[in-house]
Amino acid sequence: MDRSIIDKTISLLTLDLYDREDENILELNTYNSLPIMDTPINLNYWNRIQDISLVALYKATANGFVIEWEAKQITATGKLNFLPIEQIVQNWKDRLYFERDMEYNDLIAHYHPIDMPSETISCGMLITPNFVSESIYLHHAPEPETFDLDLDLEGYVHMAKEACIFSNWQMVLLNITNLQHPITKQFRETIPTLFPDFNWDAFVEKYESLKLSNQ
Repeated sequence: MDRSIIDKTISLLTLDLYDREDENILELNTYNSLPIMDTPINLNYWNRIQDISLVALYKATANGFVIEWEAKQITATGKLNFLPIEQIVQNWKDRLYFERDMEYNDLIAHYHPIDMPSETISCGMLITPNFVSESIYLHHAPEPETFDLDLDLEGYVHMAKEACIFSNWQMVLLNITNLQHPITKQFRETIPTLFPDFNWDAFVEKYESLKLSNQ
């Protein structure tokens, strides 16, 4: 993962959204916290999180950030909410999942959200004492399943930019071949009214090019 590429992609996304705000299309809000220090709050996780590609970005830029927008003329929103590292590595049992959920999906115990754009949708990594997943997983609360998006963090940020962080864009990736799925259909119909440069075929092609399974 190239931290500079992720940083640049996020900056370009923000600039694109500011352009839409200047055109009175949407209202944009951003928030950045201070970069993380070398000594984290949770020392028990420090050795583990050194393997998380996000740490380099958080040291250089901000320990968590929020980019969110709301359309002015229609009902539509978007949000990127990268959590602080101390929140990412915390124990999410009884917050994001419960004991009973592990009976259906034992991976959920190792799931740690990174991007939490809503109360129900989050995307993150699987983290164990000996393993950090390269791929980003989607979790849709309160369901116990975790879905592999087949993207690393860099690919995830690229697709976030392609989707203009439109609400539920991650769910669109899961249903990208089902054009009649309600979430996919709403995405395809609504996003061009706010972002005229958006092209569905280019969006699909970009996703295919970034999939880990296609590398």
